[in-house]
Amino acid sequence: MTRNQYLAALAELGLTPASNETAAALGLTVRACQFYAAGDRPIPKPIALLLAMHLRRGIPRRDWPPSELDDLGRYVIPS
Repeated sequence: MTRNQYLAALAELGLTPASNETAAALGLTVRACQFYAAGDRPIPKPIALLLAMHLRRGIPRRDWPPSELDDLGRYVIPS
C-alpha cells in the first residue's frame, strides 16, 4: 500500500491521519499513523489488510467485545 492509498482509505472511512479514532481503529499509536501518512515509513501489510477489511465491512463498534460479565460469566451486551 502506498502513502496515497493509505490516505485515500482513511478519507473514505472518514478518518484523519492524526486522530485517536484512527489509531484505535488500526491498533496503532497516533504517531505511527502520522509516520505512515507522511510517507516516513512503509505501511505494513497487516495494516493494509486491516484497512481493506474496514473498507469492506466498516469499523467495528468500539464497545465490542463487552468488558462486563454477568454472574454466570457471560458478556453483558450494552443496549
